[in-house]
Amino acid sequence: ILSIPGVISCVVKEGTIKGYPALIAYIIKDNEALCEEDIMTTCAENLIKWSCPKVVKFIDSFPLTATNKVDIDKLN
Repeated sequence: ILSIPGVISCVVKEGTIKGYPALIAYIIKDNEALCEEDIMTTCAENLIKWSCPKVVKFIDSFPLTATNKVDIDKLN
C-alpha cells in the first residue's frame, strides 16, 4: 500500500465486519483523488487474497501513544 502514489502512511489491523474478522487499512494520503477503489485494486493485483484489506479508511493522522507509536487500539 505504501508503494501507491499519494499514500503517506498506512496501518493495517484486524477488525470485524458484520461479525467476521477482516483486515482494515487506515491510510493517510496527500492526494485527494486517491480513493478506496485505487487501494483495493492495487492490493488485489499484488497480494494474496487473505492479505487484502476488506475496508479502507482515510484518516488525517494516527492516534499516538505516550512514546509516539501508533496506538492501534484507538483505531476504529
